[in-house]
Amino acid sequence: MSDNVKTKKFSMKVFAGIGAVLLILAVAGILNFNRVQRLYRVVTLFDRDVIVENFRTMGERFEARTVRRGEAVSPLKIKVLGLPASYIYRGEKKSVAEFIDRTWTTGFIVLRDDTILFERYYRGNTAASRTISWSSVKSLVSALMGIAVAEGCIKDIRQPVTDYVPSLGVSGYNGVPIKDVLQMSSGVRFDETYADFNSDINRMGRYFALNMPFEKFILSLESERKPGVYNHYVSMDTQVLGMVIRSATGKSLSAYAEE
Repeated sequence: MSDNVKTKKFSMKVFAGIGAVLLILAVAGILNFNRVQRLYRVVTLFDRDVIVENFRTMGERFEARTVRRGEAVSPLKIKVLGLPASYIYRGEKKSVAEFIDRTWTTGFIVLRDDTILFERYYRGNTAASRTISWSSVKSLVSALMGIAVAEGCIKDIRQPVTDYVPSLGVSGYNGVPIKDVLQMSSGVRFDETYADFNSDINRMGRYFALNMPFEKFILSLESERKPGVYNHYVSMDTQVLGMVIRSATGKSLSAYAEE
């Protein structure tokens, strides 16, 4: 083989190697960019100039699943009435319009029985806008827990959560009855201070942003009190209930909710 051919083959190998390195760096850059972008979105989620847009586009910015409704629906009746102009709070007359503006309300609906009496949207939202439900979904999770009990998937809410999720045995949830987690009296130490960067709720947010498993975060939580004696709002209690339901039913929470 001539020196010329050897040189060409060597050059091709070098270029192929450089190309592979550049491809790896490009993929790593994209992955890191996505992680950084997610982190930025979580850290700035409540910023005043983007909060409304963030709340109605969460399903586009992060992973989401569709929970399809069934065929049997109960349409609401409509009887449009106006809102009163004012209300009394602590003996002082207050403006309803000022309240809606001051609280950055994006939707206001008044229901009585099966009838809509008032419905209006603000700050760019419409009747078709989707918006994050935040902690109201905790009620849905507790309803799914009740269904799982009724269907025999969960024997008794007095059972410890670790009967269904043994990996939680090294956390503050070890031996804690399902009932106490349902009533937010798990006894687990949890700081829900949104203004504190190092609070548990904000650490949880960073786990979510970086796509790290919540279970790993939960394993870092410790017990503070005996379960069932003190009511303390702990967002992770609902996550643990979801894990129990998933283990007991063999289905994701979204699939079980849809069913």
